[in-house]
Amino acid sequence: AGILEGPVTHYHPNGQVAQTGLYVGGLPEGVHAGFDEAGGKVFEQEYKDGVPSGRRTEFYAGGEKRFAGEMLDGEVLGVQRMFSDLGEEMAQGVYDGLAAPEWRWRGADPRCARAGRRGLAAAACAGPLPRRATRPRSGRTRRSRRSSRP
Repeated sequence: AGILEGPVTHYHPNGQVAQTGLYVGGLPEGVHAGFDEAGGKVFEQEYKDGVPSGRRTEFYAGGEKRFAGEMLDGEVLGVQRMFSDLGEEMAQGVYDGLAAPEWRWRGADPRCARAGRRGLAAAACAGPLPRRATRPRSGRTRRSRRSSRP
């Protein structure tokens, strides 16, 4: 087996390419791409010295961009963008390395489809939301949750 070196391609059990990328001294370097079992691109991630650093892009099954953002030394940092399956930017959040961002939605917030179940006020779902509400009705501040998304 040994240490991975140079261009490396991993395969799914069905023979389709699962991931491609360059390894230097056993560590990922440069742009790596992941693919689903049908051959569609799922993600692209830049690495430096084995750590995600640089642009990360995720894709829908149809090939449209789903998510785009930056990482630095393995941490999500800077402007992160979410896209609809039609390629339109839906939301933007800025990570400063300290807390999860306030997402700014373009158009209706997709959480509004679950408004009754999630307790969002109907009035808040009537139109575009410049930012997610951060205070519940009681006036107490909600704790910010760290996103598990890269």
